[in-house]
Amino acid sequence: MEHSLLVSIGDACQLATIPLTMVAYVPQWLKLYKNKSSGDFSPCAWSLWAVSCFLALIYALIQNVENGGGAPLIWSCAATLLFMCTTIGMVLWYRPSGKGRRRSIGADLSLSLITVEQARDVVSEIQKAQVPNMDGVELTSSHQDPLSY
Repeated sequence: MEHSLLVSIGDACQLATIPLTMVAYVPQWLKLYKNKSSGDFSPCAWSLWAVSCFLALIYALIQNVENGGGAPLIWSCAATLLFMCTTIGMVLWYRPSGKGRRRSIGADLSLSLITVEQARDVVSEIQKAQVPNMDGVELTSSHQDPLSY
């Protein structure tokens, strides 16, 4: 076999991975969309996998610049990275409610502000209260509000 024929076969095999990879992702996307839940998926694992694919893409780009070949590997890595990012986006979008599912930043901030406000009220009430100790001496605090920054 001639070298160029081997390279052509290798390129064809690498390009064939793009539709095969997409077909492999479709059932996951359908499951996520149908169930509207991603409790079985780990965004950390998918993110690490995406980083490794991104590094493979960088490697393919460097090889292309240095050796002038490998375009099918670039397309394959780029498509896989796109499919992974789509999956990660769906996993994050459909997170179960206990894991931060689709909360708006404003809702999180208002919940935090209510909690801090309530905590300050409790601290203020405690500081105002005059609680006698065993000897009948009133306890007072000279400390500042512990929640003030």
